[in-house]
Amino acid sequence: MQSHRIEASAQRPLRPAPSPTIGSVQALGLSDVLRAELQPCQLAGIVDELDELRGPLLELLEVARRGWEELASRNGGDPLGAAAAAEAKLESAAYSLRVLSAIRSELPSTTPDEPFAVVGPATMVSTLIVGAARNVADTLAESLRSSARPSSATDSALQQLAIAAQAWVETYIDCRSIEWYCFDPDFELPPEL
Repeated sequence: MQSHRIEASAQRPLRPAPSPTIGSVQALGLSDVLRAELQPCQLAGIVDELDELRGPLLELLEVARRGWEELASRNGGDPLGAAAAAEAKLESAAYSLRVLSAIRSELPSTTPDEPFAVVGPATMVSTLIVGAARNVADTLAESLRSSARPSSATDSALQQLAIAAQAWVETYIDCRSIEWYCFDPDFELPPEL
């Protein structure tokens, strides 16, 4: 038992950390699901990030499939643990692709007039948000470094990128505040419970 925590709790009232404001990202359940409300200008970014994540997942699926097939084709003596592990990798990669497809299928097919939601496993939604925020920031930085001759079209494109970048940064901050929120950093449930 950590007596200093008991003594400290007797001296000061418990003041939980303030909960994050309800922003564009909310946790559902035991924070294993995130719901991110995105602005219309963020649709292209989330679609691009979903497509970008699909490639490595397909590659992972193929590697897992080859590993499982190799184990399955061996004659005799195949350790059950290795086959089970290979099958688990295969199922995990296949399921991740199904989840990715399900998230993609819920997105609007054209740029909406109103905000829209993305809901999915917390780790995947967080990965999508971080990737999309980085991508739009990189694209904005490239555009700012560009020596393209100014025109109303390039100025408008730059303004749209800046709006999208601002929206993604706000979503990223909201996501991070949900992921890192802690009611009371000193709290530990007694092991007897």
